[in-house]
Amino acid sequence: MNTVCTHCQAINRIPDDRIEDAAKCGRCGHDLFDGEVINATGETLDKLLKDDLPVVIDFWAPWCGPCRNFA
Repeated sequence: MNTVCTHCQAINRIPDDRIEDAAKCGRCGHDLFDGEVINATGETLDKLLKDDLPVVIDFWAPWCGPCRNFA
């Protein structure tokens, strides 16, 4: 499985039988599955969407009435 580091955007390959292990990024050493919410930009979003894991995206704008109601 390929997963993208949310800190340095490096693509990391993890064997399927090692998913439960505490995987760290091969480039920066940060935990790959830390559960932190990130703010993606147009640049980082393209890389994050290359991840084999599902990605949940919440689009929001300060001028959007429904967005403000949900916030």
